[in-house]
Amino acid sequence: MPLGQTTLMLAGVDDERPDAALLRALVSGAVSGEIRLLDLVIVRRRTISSGVLYEVDHDDLALMGLPLAVPGMIGVDDAATLCTHVSIGAAAALILVGHPAVAQPADWPPTALRARLIGVWPVPASAADLVLEAARARAVSGAVPGRRAFRSRRPVA
Repeated sequence: MPLGQTTLMLAGVDDERPDAALLRALVSGAVSGEIRLLDLVIVRRRTISSGVLYEVDHDDLALMGLPLAVPGMIGVDDAATLCTHVSIGAAAALILVGHPAVAQPADWPPTALRARLIGVWPVPASAADLVLEAARARAVSGAVPGRRAFRSRRPVA
């Protein structure tokens, strides 16, 4: 199944778990049909060139009405690259959403989430589909979810 147009967002959070405001925004978008949550991970930047990626509990999200459509699509390389936008010592959520409609609604993300956004990157459908295939290959190879350290290839001064 092709993913179509997707958006990758980086939003500030207080710790290694998604907070209530972030979850409410995602649930609201999913329930209204404005978005489909594809993947969600948390990153914490430790130094200029290193950090930690935290997998979010998929079962907890599903109980809130937020099943991940493609867990594992956000990889360590993505986290290392995007973590350079996060202040040292801070944490952020990497959120990948699909847009079921042809165009992203103008009122999504909601104001509460928009205020915490560090960055937003549209992902063309062709690129999203290539990443989906890579994520499926990682899942078949038995990649273990959990906490993973990484080093950025592009340190920020």
